[in-house]
Amino acid sequence: MGDSLYLKALRTAGVSLAVPAAYSYVILEQFVAVLLGEPLKAAYLAAAGLTVAGVYLLVAGHDRGSLGGVLYALGAAAAWSAGYAAVKVAGVGGLSPISIAFVRVAAALPVLASLAGSGVVRGMRSTWRTALPAIAVLDLGGGSALFAYSAVEAGLDLTVIVLGVTPTASQLMSRALGRERPAAREYSAAALILLAIAISFI
Repeated sequence: MGDSLYLKALRTAGVSLAVPAAYSYVILEQFVAVLLGEPLKAAYLAAAGLTVAGVYLLVAGHDRGSLGGVLYALGAAAAWSAGYAAVKVAGVGGLSPISIAFVRVAAALPVLASLAGSGVVRGMRSTWRTALPAIAVLDLGGGSALFAYSAVEAGLDLTVIVLGVTPTASQLMSRALGRERPAAREYSAAALILLAIAISFI
């Protein structure tokens, strides 16, 4: 549900509002982690704030939209926070990272399929010859399993801070492939997020 709300937020609020609002889950997760027995560290809170600031700087200047879209983004943040906490609980409970990844996909599939309706069939027909299926396996399979492993071994609070590098990594990869040229704003955003990760290890 978090990803669905996030996509809805992007369409209705625009990138510059939806992305920073959704990535507020990095801060929210710090408090959720406390409920799971992890310590609330000042360095983690500072790092989480820098991560959100870096994401905002990364997307600043793009299209802007409605308050409703921001609410969708905040809903995505809440859904992600709850979902990641559930991953941590399952991992601490003894479920393996691979099993957690499988359960996440299996549980979400019927809900998403019912919401999408006939769009599922059209989507499969239009994408099965593209790279999307392989990327989905890496994302939903490998990515989920690695996240579960990190949440248990490194802690949920630290894991989501490091995960905050995702938007910057996507931008830099796009530029490395020659599709876009980097600007000073992107480099500044990357520096903020990397600083956040460095602080979180202090």
